[in-house]
Amino acid sequence: MSPLKQSLNHAVDDNDVLPTHEALYHWIADHPDYADLVEQAKHNTPAPALSPVQTRIAWVKNLFFANPDEFYGRAYVTKELVEQSNVTARVVSGSGLVDFVSNYSLFLVTFRGMGLLSPILALILDALLLKFANDCAAGASGHKPSIRPWARAGLVGLVGINIIRTLVSGVGTEMLLNAPAISELKAQTLIVEHEQKIESLQSLPNPRLRQAKNDCEKGMADLKQMAATDPNRNLLIVRLLGSYQQQTQQDWGKVPEGQLPVCPLAERLQANALKNYETAKANWETLKLQRLAVGNDLGFLQTSVPELYRAHFEPNGEMKSGIEAAGFAAKNLLNKAMRGNWPELIMPGFVMLLSIVTSGTACYLTFTHARRPDTQRSRNSAVEQERDRWLEQQYQAISSARRTILHR
Repeated sequence: MSPLKQSLNHAVDDNDVLPTHEALYHWIADHPDYADLVEQAKHNTPAPALSPVQTRIAWVKNLFFANPDEFYGRAYVTKELVEQSNVTARVVSGSGLVDFVSNYSLFLVTFRGMGLLSPILALILDALLLKFANDCAAGASGHKPSIRPWARAGLVGLVGINIIRTLVSGVGTEMLLNAPAISELKAQTLIVEHEQKIESLQSLPNPRLRQAKNDCEKGMADLKQMAATDPNRNLLIVRLLGSYQQQTQQDWGKVPEGQLPVCPLAERLQANALKNYETAKANWETLKLQRLAVGNDLGFLQTSVPELYRAHFEPNGEMKSGIEAAGFAAKNLLNKAMRGNWPELIMPGFVMLLSIVTSGTACYLTFTHARRPDTQRSRNSAVEQERDRWLEQQYQAISSARRTILHR
């Protein structure tokens, strides 16, 4: 172990005096990681600037991949810590990219209503979630007493976003590979809702019918309470039921509604409401025969109830609402799981399991990496202060030596 490493290790425990500036020179000159710095110092050439293309590549890389340099501090860094930080960053990046690919289809369908912007918006949202997960992993690695709450927040964010993206990955895979079944499920739901609307015609609110029934019932109740000799009795009978001649000879069906007595009006309104229900019911039963012939609910709506089909589906059979399609994809997955239809769950299940394994590994590896002794030492303020103090001493010693030489 080099003198500098020995002194930095001891500095945490007993604050031993650090080595002289010669040790720093020899350590940097002999260390393979700093060979490029030695060459630059020999030739006095600065590091080459990045080209515009390299700058864009670096930006994209930073967006899609976790930066290993953010997984440790700068107080004291060993080669092993750098290697393990690279491994942790690669695992976090791999986990994020698995979810990135599986989530994209869901976001693409969700933004389908945006037209040509949908692929761009889906890519932006997916990339932002990927960057968020990578940054949370970097934050979770900053586990030291002064920023421990911040590191815990990063770990909570990392675990939470990975759980959400794992669930979304299964739904996204279902939407990508099983779109016809999702549209069929929506068509079945529309058919059930249409049948319920037809049945609701029996109890559909009708203010005129309700008022006519109330007037008839109230008038008949008043009539029963009237004495036979009451002079208003005949007037009430005519208003409620019509004259005696009308009651025995009149065909109320030929009389306009505005000329009907109260109770015949209530009966006609009731008959009309029932007729509307029975007509709609009969027409629907006829259409259901075509449903059996087609054998496909989506095709049945397209051919037999085109107005309902056009309201909810594109001409190619895809649902118009991407958000609704995502909901039906989740519902379809849940239905298959509850029925134990495992063969149809192979691909969504595989993608979700892959996401669980990679996300779980990334979260646990980040958690343990942050608690490694060398990781915590790299962020240790005492080590950082001792290092800076020692470097300042060496700088002062070099400056003093140069001044002595110059004054000779």
